[in-house]
Amino acid sequence: MTRQNHEAQDETTPLLRYHNSADSQGRWSLARRRSSAFLSFLSRPEGEDGDEYLEWQRKRSRYLIIGLLLLNNAGIGILNSFAIEMVQTLACAEYYYSSPDGSTFPTLPTVGDPSDLCSVAWVDKRISQVSTYADTFGSLTSIICSLVLAKAIFPRFSRRAIGISAISSLLLFGVCLALIPTHYSFDPTMPSVSTMHPRTALNLFLAVYVVGGLLGGPQTAMPLLGQVMMLDVCRVDEKTTAFAQISATQTLGIGIASLLLRIILPSFGIEFSVLRHQGPFSPFWMFVIATAITTVLVILLLPETKSMTVAQSQSRRDSASSSDGLLYTTESNAEGQTPSSSAMNKPRSSPQNFLQTTKETLGLFSYLLPYRTSPGARMDYKLTLILCATIFSDTITLVWGNLLVFCSTHLRWGPKNVSTFMGLLSLKGVFAMFCLPYIVKAVHRIVKRRMREEVLAANVEELSAETQLVKRERSVIKTDSIIAIGSLVADCSCFIMMGIAATRLSSGGIYASTFFLLLASGAIPAIQALSVDFFLAQNRPTTDSVAARDTFVGFMNILFSIMATFGPLINNTIYTWSVDNNIPSLVFFWTASVSFISLIFVSLAGFTT
Repeated sequence: MTRQNHEAQDETTPLLRYHNSADSQGRWSLARRRSSAFLSFLSRPEGEDGDEYLEWQRKRSRYLIIGLLLLNNAGIGILNSFAIEMVQTLACAEYYYSSPDGSTFPTLPTVGDPSDLCSVAWVDKRISQVSTYADTFGSLTSIICSLVLAKAIFPRFSRRAIGISAISSLLLFGVCLALIPTHYSFDPTMPSVSTMHPRTALNLFLAVYVVGGLLGGPQTAMPLLGQVMMLDVCRVDEKTTAFAQISATQTLGIGIASLLLRIILPSFGIEFSVLRHQGPFSPFWMFVIATAITTVLVILLLPETKSMTVAQSQSRRDSASSSDGLLYTTESNAEGQTPSSSAMNKPRSSPQNFLQTTKETLGLFSYLLPYRTSPGARMDYKLTLILCATIFSDTITLVWGNLLVFCSTHLRWGPKNVSTFMGLLSLKGVFAMFCLPYIVKAVHRIVKRRMREEVLAANVEELSAETQLVKRERSVIKTDSIIAIGSLVADCSCFIMMGIAATRLSSGGIYASTFFLLLASGAIPAIQALSVDFFLAQNRPTTDSVAARDTFVGFMNILFSIMATFGPLINNTIYTWSVDNNIPSLVFFWTASVSFISLIFVSLAGFTT
């Protein structure tokens, strides 16, 4: 099968090739004929040499990574569906168990919902406090985990070894959480059997989250590993799609958990309740079972992608920083590497090694400062601006605990309602997984056409290889900027609408706001892709570009962890004050303003490109 002759373009690289193709007949390759009839990652090429096999291996690894992360997040979705109810049960029990005297506790009231029998304001504040502390302490230790992963783990160990260790730590986290005694019954037909004071159980709950965050669970190591592995196997213009698919596995996993808990298992007569936290089908043991299955599959199927990453032999020019950056050549990079290489060869004592490691770790925060590519070049503020946008971009994490607490206490949502809402959020993952990649391609195609028209208007017949590289980077950055700005506008609108719905105590308004979250699914992936693009474009001296990229991706996750640590504390303070003053919707308007701040930073970085 042949195609008609036309202007030759490179179909595997996303920008211009001006009549320099050696294939004058423009024939379709065997791989393209095969992929037109079958899924390309299933049709394995005959030989293992050449680009066809490498492309097949990359696609296969990509789908395996997405599938394993999807199963992992389905287990986490089961955990999240009942975590708030467990804290609520313990908080209500603590309200009645004011003192731990005696081996048995007084009988709890047995009429109505537990939250109806307690002081709603007291329980509301207690639930919000414990949930915020759990997220904060877990995120604080996740910062340490991200630092260790970025500086010590990724450069030294294989991807498979890291993945197996991370999922094993998550399994241990689930077992410890399932063993916490929470059987404080409000059902007159089922007496309480727990002899531990509820306050002690709450402290154990917090301790498990602290240790779990230190070991990378439940939501640190696996997503970070997935991002690095996806960067190993994706092309230059696919970073936003890759990050979006990793993000989509979280919401799709929650949707799978919702489907499992609301439809599949109840059809077999299996109902879940924290008050019946015993046996293999209790909520938290179900999380353990799901994680155990994922652990086995990770051990059997997780690919090793580090070997697929080929370091770029051609130094990337600083197309996104300034025109002066183009003068910063590979030779100047080599000169910049010489002192660090020689310094590494010098033997150092243990205190010197510790001080050097500490200095290098703290030096990661220099990414937040403007960078000068060479002594005579201009300062580059783009990476600084986009990293500031990264800090404020994960708004759903900031308000997630307050949203569930508000819906549980003011709208009387139970686990089924929470699970339903999480199921609706899974549509965000469907959009990010299946629709967003096509939107990114469409926007990228428009950007390339505009750039091609500018080149043709300038009467340039053929571009040099260096200029093509520069324009390719700029087209990718421009595309990601457009996606990020549009998504952040939808994100800001979502929380404004959510605040209005909270003011009117409208469950329907809360559900309807998820439509804007659907359109906002590209915000974080586009910002992450922009961060990696700006970092690579700076052409920093390094002896291992892959390790430097992995370290930077780890630093991005550190910024997310920092915001996830301190952001909920700020939100919880605002929410507590707003509950006291009878305006609980204030926290949602505050979250909208945080999203707007991120939008400003992205716009500034895009305008200066």
